[in-house]
Amino acid sequence: MGVQRELPGKLVLDRLADESGLAIAIVDRSSVETSVSNNNSICRSLNPDGNFSDDCSRYCGSALSDASNAGETITYTCHAGLECRATAMVSGGEAVVAIIGRTFTRADDYRKATERAINGDWHHFAPSDFFENILLTGSSAVIDKTAAQLTKLAAIIERPDEISEPIDKPKTAFETPADEISRRARELNQANPAEPAFPDLPPTRRPVTVVEAW
Repeated sequence: MGVQRELPGKLVLDRLADESGLAIAIVDRSSVETSVSNNNSICRSLNPDGNFSDDCSRYCGSALSDASNAGETITYTCHAGLECRATAMVSGGEAVVAIIGRTFTRADDYRKATERAINGDWHHFAPSDFFENILLTGSSAVIDKTAAQLTKLAAIIERPDEISEPIDKPKTAFETPADEISRRARELNQANPAEPAFPDLPPTRRPVTVVEAW
């Protein structure tokens, strides 16, 4: 993969999650949830400290490796019946995955979740917390659209080993040998002997910007 995408800031993720009505979770390569916007209360109850349960680790916990291996946005429906999209990105130089969705798109999946919460393996969770922010989406297309929006908002960055041309940047005296500065000064003074503008600098480094237009 020649390019990677830089994860947008938290305010952007919050806004996108709020506008779409979906959750956007960020998971690092250690399978720890480092950030989440508009989280589904089921996910929040199952993973209160950001470390995934055994069931959740098979889905959101492995999303980074799965998306990276696929080289594109992947789709999955987790054990709780929540539909998600996952796309690999970079944040602060580290690989992360953005998980978009965590929403019910089918009534039958939501019915099964309520049954588990009432009479099944989730019955020990307080209903007021467990169902406090249930995400329901009428169409999977909403998840696809939001995932595409997030990808467009992510800045494209090139991997260092893929850059074909060197990046020009201003040189400073800390980066340029002092004898080169001295040589350029002598050339200018020789061109204008009546009014020497630059002294013959000693061989030392000084914090002066060298203008390439000379």
